[in-house]
Amino acid sequence: MEELQKVYIDRLDQIKTKIQESEILTRYLDEEDDEIFKELQLEFEPQIDAVHLDVAKSHPLQLELFEEKLLHTDFEGLYLPRVLGYAVVRGQVNDNFKYIMPQDHFRKILEAICNSANFDSIRTRIGQTIQVGFALSSDIWITNLLATINNKKVVAFLESLRSDKFRDIRDRNTAYVRYLKQFQNYNYLSADFPNTVGELKILSKGLKNFFVYRSKQKENNESLYPYIKELLTNDSFAKETEFFELVMVILMYMTADQSVNANAKNRFEEFRSAPDGQDKFFHYLNKFQTDPSMLYTGEEEAAISSVIDLNKNDEISKYFNLTKEIHSKGYVNDEVIEKVKAYYDQHEGLSMQNKCIRNIIKNYISTFIGNLQESEYEGFFDIYKTIISYMNVFSNEKFNQDIKTVSLAYVKKLIKHYPDKRGKDYQDVKKFVKTTFLDLGFLKEKEIVEFFKTRRKKKTA
Repeated sequence: MEELQKVYIDRLDQIKTKIQESEILTRYLDEEDDEIFKELQLEFEPQIDAVHLDVAKSHPLQLELFEEKLLHTDFEGLYLPRVLGYAVVRGQVNDNFKYIMPQDHFRKILEAICNSANFDSIRTRIGQTIQVGFALSSDIWITNLLATINNKKVVAFLESLRSDKFRDIRDRNTAYVRYLKQFQNYNYLSADFPNTVGELKILSKGLKNFFVYRSKQKENNESLYPYIKELLTNDSFAKETEFFELVMVILMYMTADQSVNANAKNRFEEFRSAPDGQDKFFHYLNKFQTDPSMLYTGEEEAAISSVIDLNKNDEISKYFNLTKEIHSKGYVNDEVIEKVKAYYDQHEGLSMQNKCIRNIIKNYISTFIGNLQESEYEGFFDIYKTIISYMNVFSNEKFNQDIKTVSLAYVKKLIKHYPDKRGKDYQDVKKFVKTTFLDLGFLKEKEIVEFFKTRRKKKTA
């Protein structure tokens, strides 16, 4: 957490003064009407949001202190429902969909809301947020929170949001994922940088997600570089696998600063030269390539390959020298396909190196087919020459099944888009599927007949 800059404090103070001098607030205090409180929200919450966005863009490590400034009573509880939501989704959860550590920031904001004179006007906007936050928290944490609140009416409200159904991990998972989607277009992520090995093990996952988000959003990360360099030069982390993973993430997603790159390269070369360094590298690379949250593309491969030493005669150099060809000349290039085959044949079929190569090609093909419009189905037919070449190179069932899945999804879009069974477009698609999918073993003859069978609508009684 970083101290909040004076420029942001001054902007908040100006908004706070405007709120207290507002004619809307005067009317609200006189009438205590929820509709007037909504006028306050419409007037001042966009102003607060504008400052919050500026902090998030340039100084994300100051976000929590910024949000705690809003707890001052002169803000009248405005914007706190949004901040409460940020606190809930910002917390890192484990595989059991529980917070990995107590969420003090969530507690502070919720306590401020519960003690606000405007609680009755705010409560209508926070029910789902509290319910999800409680589902992710421990029973002890919730009990301790409730013990700090004196108002019985407020305690009863909070108690009503504790649900036994969230004791089931599946329900917690569903609620969390659904709630998280509401914030996918908001910039709210912050991070804590570890100082000890214990903190590294707890914070590394959240820090990794933070770096990926900042990279993909093309945010200004200058304020983060001193902290990243301090992280990279902490010798106590040198032997930790979580550190190796973070170093790779920094090299792939945070390469805008040359001094950061130099430090990250030094650490990477240390890991690389270790007896198990090559194996760990390909293990993490496969993990990144197959994790949707990493949003892994050729950009990340280009970033790391531009920094590390590719003149060393090792597996990492061989891999990146090949992938540079794939990304620059294109995976459909015949020369590239031959080079992929030569590399692939040098390794065991189930080796991590081959798995990573398959991931690259699969992601390219899946992205191409996934982005095709229905009117572009000729391109779908054409790409299959390349697909068949790679299927022959890889001889891998999982690769084939992944291609089958994305292909069938596109074909379903086509037959929905072209419903006229006598039309040329429909017949072209059907003919292609009957020949190509049958030859590749994607579908059997009976399955193809069933696939194109007209579904009769049930008659209504």
